[in-house]
Amino acid sequence: VVSAPQNGNFDQHTVQVCARVPKRGQLSDVLRGAAGLTGLPAEELVAADVASGYVNRLLDSTAAMSTLSDDVRPTVFHVPAPLAAVPTPIPTPPPPSSEAEEGREPIPSERAQVDGLRQNGETVMVYFVQRRLQKVERYFLNPYAPELFGTPILLRLPLTCSGLELYTSVFGCVKHVVP
Repeated sequence: VVSAPQNGNFDQHTVQVCARVPKRGQLSDVLRGAAGLTGLPAEELVAADVASGYVNRLLDSTAAMSTLSDDVRPTVFHVPAPLAAVPTPIPTPPPPSSEAEEGREPIPSERAQVDGLRQNGETVMVYFVQRRLQKVERYFLNPYAPELFGTPILLRLPLTCSGLELYTSVFGCVKHVVP
């Protein structure tokens, strides 16, 4: 189970658990088993197919274990719901400048649309990979090549979030890696 480090416990963000599930079982059985072993809420656990440092796909929790190929080892991520988003100010359109514009129908403000989406609680799952630049001996133009390291990061974010909210959420997950 991969979880974001909390309360300064940087070495405790990954826990390896083993759960035996019958082949006729579902992936939700694995999630419930992992939740019971770790003490995390089952609703906040998500299974993904991870290979070579990338999240290939998110696995459906209602899928039967028999539908997964034998080489898939589901990785369970702890992805808590996003905190209540602080509304970001959206500029209002300027008042009409000419008499021709005064007669047109008012357009619903973008602010009301964004607030409506946030109240519905719609979220998206975003995943990130961790890369570093490694110096290579043989190069053509650039002596540094990107190299993947660590485990991918999954975040659940509001459907509409500001850049500040996005970067704050990501920094909360990688602050133990970034100097």
